[in-house]
Amino acid sequence: MRTKSLRKHRAILEKTEPIFKGNPVLSLGICLPFVVVPSMTLKSGVLLSLFMFIATVIPVALYSSMGRTAKQYRFVISTIVSTLLVTAFSFATRNMFPDFYLLVGVYVILFGVNGLTTYCQERCEGESVGKNIIFSLKACTGYSLVVCFVSFIREFLALRTIWDHPVELIPFKLTGVAFPFFGFIFLGFLSAFFRTFERWIEKRLLVKSKRGRKEVTEDAK
Repeated sequence: MRTKSLRKHRAILEKTEPIFKGNPVLSLGICLPFVVVPSMTLKSGVLLSLFMFIATVIPVALYSSMGRTAKQYRFVISTIVSTLLVTAFSFATRNMFPDFYLLVGVYVILFGVNGLTTYCQERCEGESVGKNIIFSLKACTGYSLVVCFVSFIREFLALRTIWDHPVELIPFKLTGVAFPFFGFIFLGFLSAFFRTFERWIEKRLLVKSKRGRKEVTEDAK
């Protein structure tokens, strides 16, 4: 029973990759500038997440569907497609969120060559198109959770607002939170906590695995 429970927990943990286990931002440090610099409000965090999905999922699917094409050509084609998609989306939403584009600036176009897309392409090399799409969706979800959380904390502490609505839970503003250096420091502590928690889970599973094997051996005797 313990062995079956252990296998069940490990299977659940593996399914969370790369949303929680092996999160591309917290575990691997991918796309840190795309998390820290432009993420000043929760609204900007959500828009950054949308840009990441647009810049990653379709290009990764296109990259994996051209399996017989040389690798360097697949990279070039998928990067061009990613940049075109990001540009089209930015033009379509520019008038709706002018403050966001004023804040983000050049980072919008840089989404076309972001590191998460390349990571997904390399990570899923040789896999089916369906598996690549699922993995890229999970990776973008992992990125979105981090960027939205960081954006929420920075907006709440620096502006005392949530989604541009005033929140009077604290009587002061920490304006230093608005600077990028705080974002990198906060993300560093968050990454350290996440990695420690991830190692703790793996250690617990390892201990349970040893206990399970010991019980099975004793039962066999």
